[in-house]
Amino acid sequence: MDSIWVILSALLVFIMQAGLLCVESGLVRSKNSIHVAAKNISDFIIAASIFWLIGYGLIYGTSFHGLIGTSQFLFEPGSGSNVAFFLFQMMFCGTAATIVSGAVAERIHYNSYIIITIIISLLIYPVIAHWVWHGNLDNQTLGWLKQTGFIDFAGASVVHSTGGWVALAALLIIGPRAGRFGEGGAYIIGSNLPLASLGCLLIIFGWFGFTGGSVLSWNETVPHILLNTLLSGVWSGAGVILIHYTYYRFVDLPIVINGVIGGLVSITASCHLVTTLEAVIIGGIAAVIVTVGRRSLEYLQIDDAVGVIPVHLLCGIWGTLAVAVFADLPADISRWQQMQSQLIGVIVIAVYSFGIAYCLLKFINHWYRLRVNSQSEKLGLNIVEHHISTEIYDLFSKIREQDEMEVSSTLCMDTSSEVGQIAERYNRIVEKMYENEKQIGALLDAAMDCIVTVDQEGKIVSFNRSAEQCFGVEKNVVIAKSFFHEFAGQRECKKYLDSVKNGFTQNGGILLNRRNTVFLRRQNHEQFDVELLVIPIRGQKLNQRYYTFYIRDTSHLHNLEKRIQELSHQDSLTGLNNRNYLITQLRARIALHKRSNSNVALFLFGLNQFHRLNNSLGNELGDQFLHEVADKLRRIIRHNDVLCRWDGDEFMLLISGELSPSTIKNRAQEALLALKNFPSIDNEKCGVSCSIGIALSIKGECNAAELIQYAEIALTESKKEGNYSYSIYNSAMGTAVKNKFRIESSFLDALKNNELQLYYQPKICCKTGALKGFEALLRWYHPRLGLIMPDAFIPIIEGSPKIIDLGEWIIEQVARQIVEWQKRNKVICPIALNISGEHFHSEKLLSCIQRVMSKYGVSGRYFEIEITESVLTSNTLDSLAIMQALKDAELRLSIDDFGTGYSSLSYLKSFPVDTLKIDKVFVRESHKNKEDAAICQAVITLAKSLNLNVVAEGVELQEQLALLTAQGCDVYQGFYYSPAIEAEEAEKQLKTKRGK
Repeated sequence: MDSIWVILSALLVFIMQAGLLCVESGLVRSKNSIHVAAKNISDFIIAASIFWLIGYGLIYGTSFHGLIGTSQFLFEPGSGSNVAFFLFQMMFCGTAATIVSGAVAERIHYNSYIIITIIISLLIYPVIAHWVWHGNLDNQTLGWLKQTGFIDFAGASVVHSTGGWVALAALLIIGPRAGRFGEGGAYIIGSNLPLASLGCLLIIFGWFGFTGGSVLSWNETVPHILLNTLLSGVWSGAGVILIHYTYYRFVDLPIVINGVIGGLVSITASCHLVTTLEAVIIGGIAAVIVTVGRRSLEYLQIDDAVGVIPVHLLCGIWGTLAVAVFADLPADISRWQQMQSQLIGVIVIAVYSFGIAYCLLKFINHWYRLRVNSQSEKLGLNIVEHHISTEIYDLFSKIREQDEMEVSSTLCMDTSSEVGQIAERYNRIVEKMYENEKQIGALLDAAMDCIVTVDQEGKIVSFNRSAEQCFGVEKNVVIAKSFFHEFAGQRECKKYLDSVKNGFTQNGGILLNRRNTVFLRRQNHEQFDVELLVIPIRGQKLNQRYYTFYIRDTSHLHNLEKRIQELSHQDSLTGLNNRNYLITQLRARIALHKRSNSNVALFLFGLNQFHRLNNSLGNELGDQFLHEVADKLRRIIRHNDVLCRWDGDEFMLLISGELSPSTIKNRAQEALLALKNFPSIDNEKCGVSCSIGIALSIKGECNAAELIQYAEIALTESKKEGNYSYSIYNSAMGTAVKNKFRIESSFLDALKNNELQLYYQPKICCKTGALKGFEALLRWYHPRLGLIMPDAFIPIIEGSPKIIDLGEWIIEQVARQIVEWQKRNKVICPIALNISGEHFHSEKLLSCIQRVMSKYGVSGRYFEIEITESVLTSNTLDSLAIMQALKDAELRLSIDDFGTGYSSLSYLKSFPVDTLKIDKVFVRESHKNKEDAAICQAVITLAKSLNLNVVAEGVELQEQLALLTAQGCDVYQGFYYSPAIEAEEAEKQLKTKRGK
C-alpha cells in the first residue's frame, strides 16, 4: 500500500509538470507559447535523464561526510519500494528545472534552456537535496544540513528556493524583455489566461502528491497534510484577491494564480508539523509576500515572466522559516534553536545555488550568448527557434509583405477562421483608404494653403493649385525638381538641403512637426515669409519616405504684427509712446541703474483747466491742443529719454543716468518754459497751464509702481502751488497722503463710534458784552491719532456723500443739545451751524431740518445756517430758492468768511440773509494794518446799508475789539472772550428762566 501511494504521488507530481506547462504557456505571449511548451517538455526529459544517470546517486548514494553521494549511479531497480521512491524523487528534480526556465521565458535560446536545466539538474539540485534529505530513506549518514536540525519536509527550499535562486541569477545576466521597462515600457499580458488558470488547478491537484507523497507511506498524517496544503494555497489566493482589489479595485488573474502557488510553496516545508489554523496563517502571509515581491521586482526592473521570484524563491524562504515559528517541535528544541538551523539552511542554499548558477551562466554567456537578438525577440521564438508558425504570425507576415507592394493590394487568407475574418476586414479598410486617397487628392487641390509633397531627396512629387498661385509656376514645370533649388534663396538653400538630408531632424534647420518660419522666393525671385510645417508620410514601399509641406504665406501677417506691435506701444492720438511702453522701459531702467548705481527720474506733466477747454470748445480742438503739447515736449527730450502720453491730459517723461538735483531742476524749468504761452484757439485764450510732479529712484531704491505713485503725489502738490510750478516728491508728501487716506477710511467709524463731539464758541455783543448765541464747531477724538481739528479732515471728505452724513449729524446734535438745555430751564440763544456747499444744494438739507425740528419739537429760530459766499454764487437761482425755504422755516442765515470770495453786490442784495461774518484774516491785522481796517469798515458799512447784522470772527485782542466796536460791528467771537467750549461749559453762560 505504501509503494502504491508513493507511485500515485509521483504521478500527481508529474501532473504538476503539466500544470506548470499550462501556467507558463498561458502567461507568455502567443508568439512564444510553443517555445515555452517545448522547453517544459525538454526540461523534464533532460532532468529525468540526468537524475537516472547521476542525480539519484548524488542525492541518495553513500554519503561522503554528509556532503555528496558517491554511489548508486545509473540507477538499477531493487525492490519495488525503491523504484517508487526513485520515480517520486525524479519528479522533484524536473520541477526544480522547470521553475527556472519559466522565469527567463520569451528571451533566451532553446539551447540556453537546456544549459540551465543541465546546471541545476547536475550541479545544484542533487547537492542541496543530499545536504537536506540524505538519510530519509534508510537512516544512513545524515546530510550535513539535516544534522544541524534543518527541516524542509517537501522541498520549500530544496526545490523551490533553489529554482528561484538560479532563476534570479539568470535574470540578472540576460536582462528584461524588450519593451518591459524604460520609456514606453508596459506590463506584458499573457496570451491565454484560461489555459494558465487550468494549469493552476492542475498544480493544486498535483501538489497533493508533492506534500502527501513526501511521507513515503500511507498513514494517518497524510489527510492532515493534504488539508493543510489545500488551506494554505486557498487562503493565499484569497489574500491576494483581497489586497489587489482593495488597492486597484479589480482582480488581476495572473497574480491570483501566483498567490495560490505561493501559498502551496509556503506550506511545503512544515505541512506535517502545523495545525490547520497555522496553515491558513502561513498562506495569508504568503499572499502579502507575493504581492510585495511582485512590486519590488518592478521597482528593481527585474523582469520575471511568470512570477518565479516572489512565488518560489520568497515564499520558499518564508515557508522554511515558518517551521521555526509554527511547527510542533520536540520538547528539547527551542524555537530559537530551530530558527538558527533554518536560517543557516536558507543562507547556505542561497549562496551555493545562486553562486554556482551566476558564475557558470556569466562564463557561458561570455562565450555563447544565452539571449536571442532583438529581431528574433520581436518576431517571436516560435518561428525563430522552432520554425512553427501561427495564423496570427502568418497575418503579420502578409501585412509586412504588403508594405513592399501597392497599398491597394489585398490579403488572401481563409476567411473561415478568426484570423481570416480579421484579414477580410483589413482588406475592406485598405480599399476604403484607397478611395479616400482619391478624395484627399481633390481636397488638396481645393485647399487655400500651399501643399507640396517631396521625396526623401527633396524632389517635388505633388504641387497643389494654391502652390501654383503662390509661387507663380505651374505644377508640370516643377514636378521632379528640387523644391529648395527652385524656391529658396542662395543663402538659405544649402541649409534647407541639409535639413532634407538629415530627415528634418537636425537642430538649426527645418524640423519635423513644427511650424518653421522660413524665407522662400516666388518664380519672379520675390522673397517672402512663410510658415512651413513638415509632416513625414510613409511610402507604399518599404523604407520609402515622403514629406508633405504645408506652406502658409505669412508676409501680410508679419506686416500686420508689426503694425499691432507699434500700436501696442504707441498712443494713437499723439504718436508718442503709451503708458504700457513706458512702464516696460521704466522697469528695465530701474533694474539697469540699480546695478550701475545711477538714478531714474519721472516727470509727470498735468494740464490744468484742460477739461474746461475740452468741454467748451469740443473734443476735436482738444485733440489738436494735445498734439501741440506733444510736439512741444518732443523738442526737449534727449537721446535716452522716453516720452509718453500717460493719461487723457497727462504726459510722462522718463530720464536716467547721473542725475543731480540741479539737473532735475533745469530739466523741469526747461519743460515749463517750453509749455508756457499756449496760443489762442479759435481766437479764444485757452487758459490752460501746466504743473509737473517729479519722482526720483536713487540707485533702484524703489520699483516702477512706487515711482509712478510718487510722481502722481508730487503732481497733486504742484497743482496746489499754482500754475507752471513743479514739485519733487519727498517722504512728507507720502505721509500726508497716507494720513489723508487713513482719515477718510476711518471717518465712517467716527460717526458710528461717537468719536465726534460739538464744541460751542460764544458770540458776544460788542457794546454790552451780552451773550448773543453760539457757533457749533466740530472736534474729532481719534482713538489712535488723538484730537483732529476740522480743517484737517473736512477738506478730505468734501465732495463725497460723507459730508452730507456729517451735516445731518451736526443738525441733530444741535437740536438734541437745545432740548437738553430747555429741560434745564435755560434761555436758548441761536446756534450757528456750518453747512457745506454739497449739503446746501442737495435735496436732503431742508427735509433733514424739518425732520429734526419735528422729532425734537425745536423751533427754527434757534438755528442759524452759515454758508460761504462761493456756495451761494455757484448757482444763484437754486441758492435763492433754498434760502427762501429755510427762511420760511424761521431759520436765520449768515454768509461766512465774507470778503474772501468774489460776490456780486446784486446777488447779495437779492439773498434773504440776516448776517455777514467778517473773515478772521481781515480781523487779525486790523488794529495795525490800515488796509485790513478799511476792509472791515467796508463790510460793516455794506451790511448796515442792507440792514444786516455783522459778526467779526477771530477777535483775540482788546485793540481789535475796540476798533470793530468803533466801526459799528454788532457781534464778535474769538479767543479774546472764549475759545470753543464743551456743552457743559456753554450751559453755564446761559440765563435761567424765571419761575412762573
